[in-house]
Amino acid sequence: MITCKIYKKNKIVRTLNKILCLLILVINFLIISSCEKAVDYYLGVPMQPKFFDKSDWKNELNIFGVIRPDSDGKPMSFVYLVHTTPTKNDTFSDPVIKNASVFLFETTTSGIIDTIKLSYAETKSDTSWSFPRYVSDKLKPEGGTHYKIVCSSPCLPVLTGETTVPFVPEVVKGSLSVTSSKINFKIVPDTIAYLYDIYLFSANDMQNKRVIRNGTDTVKIDWIPEHSATWQILIIGAYDRNMAKYITTATNSFFNFNTYRPPVTTVNGGYGCFGSLNYKIIELAK
Repeated sequence: MITCKIYKKNKIVRTLNKILCLLILVINFLIISSCEKAVDYYLGVPMQPKFFDKSDWKNELNIFGVIRPDSDGKPMSFVYLVHTTPTKNDTFSDPVIKNASVFLFETTTSGIIDTIKLSYAETKSDTSWSFPRYVSDKLKPEGGTHYKIVCSSPCLPVLTGETTVPFVPEVVKGSLSVTSSKINFKIVPDTIAYLYDIYLFSANDMQNKRVIRNGTDTVKIDWIPEHSATWQILIIGAYDRNMAKYITTATNSFFNFNTYRPPVTTVNGGYGCFGSLNYKIIELAK
């Protein structure tokens, strides 16, 4: 039973990591892509709109930072940091910034209660991480915690951002009903969470549903998965306002080059997203 639970947990962590890594891969693809529609744009983290005059381009910090409370012995929260890069250029240079100063400040209404420095880490050889990032072993975030980030690098403006970590999403007691072809439940209201990703796992399948919170009412899920199966695990992922904005705007515009790309940023002094997530794991079948 212990071995089974460890396997399931590792599978879940890998799934969540793949989702976040996909966003990084989208960014990296666009930076080095030779696609004409792609190289007509100046891209950072996430995508930026086209600058019609090169003189309008500003070299600034671009961030994709995620705070997540599932450290489990290794740093899962991370900051991916690059500088704005014009892709239509004679040469390609690595946009990743390796010498930045990155600090997290845990704050309350009374002020700063903790300061954590994040250090640069190269790409790992295992499957946990496939991109360089800034991390810290000392960071132990919890739901409801508020963080401010300050990133600085020589000759670039200081980038700042803030996020409040969503609480673990809880299912309303007695509302969960699961069959092979349908699942129903309600999520306890959390005003910090603006977007939910819901995953169903069977032995051979995984299904996903995305729900945007509307107002402060209980989120009701009535879901008929694409395939029927004996569902074993339910994951409910909750994203803060910043991550919700990034996921629903930046990734959608990537797959439609012919639409206008508004600036997708949740930070000050640069571009990109600094946000947070939390999640709940529910075993449905032994």
